[in-house]
Amino acid sequence: MRRASKALLIVVSVTTTLAAQSDLDNLSLDPTLGCKRNPAVVAACFTAHGRLFVTNGTPGLRMWHVGTKRHFGVVPAEAPVAPDNVSRHLGPNKSIYGDFVVCPVTRERSGSMLMVCIQEAANLVIEEHDSSGKPVRVATDRSRGEVQ
Repeated sequence: MRRASKALLIVVSVTTTLAAQSDLDNLSLDPTLGCKRNPAVVAACFTAHGRLFVTNGTPGLRMWHVGTKRHFGVVPAEAPVAPDNVSRHLGPNKSIYGDFVVCPVTRERSGSMLMVCIQEAANLVIEEHDSSGKPVRVATDRSRGEVQ
C-alpha cells in the first residue's frame, strides 16, 4: 500500500510539473507589445510589494510577494518584460525589493506558480549578496519605471 501511495505522489508531481511547463511553452507573450497592453494578459494587473531575484530553472526571474508564500514567475523567460529601472539592476547575487505592478499571463492554479510580466516598478532597494547569501551592499533607486 505504501509503495502505491508513493507511486501516485510521483505521478501527480510529474503531471503538475509538466502542466506548468506546458503553460510556459504555450505562452505567446510578445515583448514588443510591453506588458499591460499585451493580449497574453489574462486578468487585471495588480500591485505587489515583492523581492525580485534571478534563479536557476524556468523562468529564471522570479518574484516573492512579501508577506505571503507566493512566488511569481516573470516571463518571457529569455527576455523578461520589465521596466528599465529593474533591468539595469538585475544580475546574479542580487535581490530587488520594490513596489511592482504585475500583470498575470497565466490563470491562478493551486500549487502552480503564477506567471506575470512587470508593468511598473518603484521604490527599489537593491541588495548584493556575498557567496554565503548575506547582503553586503544595499542601494536604492527611487526612479519610477514603466514598460511602454
